[in-house]
Amino acid sequence: MKLEYYRQQIAEQGLRGDDLVRYIDEVAKKDRPSAIVLWSETPFDERAQAEMDAVDAAKLSIPELELMSQAAFDVNNAKFHQSVYQEAKRRSALLSSMTQRHSLFEADRLLAQQKTKQASEIYLARLEEAFLFLTPE
Repeated sequence: MKLEYYRQQIAEQGLRGDDLVRYIDEVAKKDRPSAIVLWSETPFDERAQAEMDAVDAAKLSIPELELMSQAAFDVNNAKFHQSVYQEAKRRSALLSSMTQRHSLFEADRLLAQQKTKQASEIYLARLEEAFLFLTPE
């Protein structure tokens, strides 16, 4: 929800150039994961990678790991997600959402290696889970 709020503010204020940079820098002070996603959606997308490179997953709280996992998924950065996932796993703090995102990145990797059957099985399993979650009993 916060990310959508930030997007609306950028659109409503017509932020561009230096004004956009200042706005996202302010967002980053209080909500780094959202700032990473915002950077990735701008002409300054290299800043998203710089922000991800600067993250030390070992110093993040468990809720911050979850937020960074979502940010990595939103910007489609498997390498960054892997570091967040491994840290959560090391702490025995994996959440089902992190595990699901990790499996989708794995399916993408398998698909890139033309292992379509294995990738399809993962995608279908995630779809089935989503369907079961959304289906009222």
